[in-house]
Amino acid sequence: MSLMLDIFRFTAASLVLLHHIAWRKFGTYIPWNFTQTAIEPVVAFFVLSGFVIALTAETNDRTAGQYLLSRATRLLSVSIPAIILTIVLDHVGSAIFPALYSDHWTDPATIANLNTPLVIQAGTTLTFINQIWSLNLWPGTNSPFWSLGYEAVYYVLFGIAYYERRAWPRLIGIIGVSLVVGPKILLLLPIWLMGVGVWHLYKRTKISPASGTIILAVSFLGYAAFMISQFRGALDHRTEILAAGVPANLVGLSNHFLSNYVSGLFFSGALLGLKGIAATLSPALVACGTTIRTLARCTFSMYLYHYPLAYFFRAIAAVVCGQRGLDMRSWPMTLVVLVGTGLSIYLLALITEQKKNEFRGWLAVIFRLVRPTELA
Repeated sequence: MSLMLDIFRFTAASLVLLHHIAWRKFGTYIPWNFTQTAIEPVVAFFVLSGFVIALTAETNDRTAGQYLLSRATRLLSVSIPAIILTIVLDHVGSAIFPALYSDHWTDPATIANLNTPLVIQAGTTLTFINQIWSLNLWPGTNSPFWSLGYEAVYYVLFGIAYYERRAWPRLIGIIGVSLVVGPKILLLLPIWLMGVGVWHLYKRTKISPASGTIILAVSFLGYAAFMISQFRGALDHRTEILAAGVPANLVGLSNHFLSNYVSGLFFSGALLGLKGIAATLSPALVACGTTIRTLARCTFSMYLYHYPLAYFFRAIAAVVCGQRGLDMRSWPMTLVVLVGTGLSIYLLALITEQKKNEFRGWLAVIFRLVRPTELA
């Protein structure tokens, strides 16, 4: 099951990467269809995150202090380097190919972010308050950071609900955090909680290979039918009507939350179905285990590093290939952007994401100064 979750994660991260570099201005021949995946891979990440956090809370993080240390390690070990990397690459890349960076989308949210001082972009992102209430900020070109502003809040809410055993403090804590973060983050919370629910079903339910195959098939076929039918568009239209009286910056990327719920249910079904076929797939998965785990150890790095890297290597390609038009595509540019971005992600993961145990040790020293008895 661990290996299947790794494949699930890596696939979702790859779709995010392909979604971005398929846009014409990056000059690649990645099929245009990938630009239509939009928020769907992040919905899958939320479901998977809820599942994994519920699992690790029961099996590894026995105390609130250990849980906090694990979550801080996971987020900060990659997000701090990603913010620094984005600032450096954006500065260098924009000097090489200014037209590319001035074309960093024209939607109101991106324009508002570009007009925000970089120190505020980085500060709110580093503290994961970049999506609370009307805020919608990220450092430079690294817009995928928006989802961490959601996920960090879900970690906090789950931690309060799971580790605080007293009813009133738990209730006050959950309400207090909810009031601080605002509506748009809470709109996608049910998707994350679907993952928590799947974990509880997973550990209590016996699923035969036949049942798992049926659940998996229904989930995939149902999701495919939902995406290509008019039902999704109708649901998005209904959501827009419901949110019509609400300022757009209070809804943000949660603006299609109803269709996201449906996608989340299908992804949840797929996770549950995987339990049934785990034993059947086990020999093949174990045989490929080393490769799967190697790729999975780059997943978070791929998500947070790929966008500034893609911009930077597109700027490099403009010089190397002599193609500065934003409407031009070529195989040499495709090669430079894909290989440059992919290889850089792998190398960066080696010294950041895959060194998270060392980073955890540094954080533990700080945490022991704050809560020595609990962490002991």
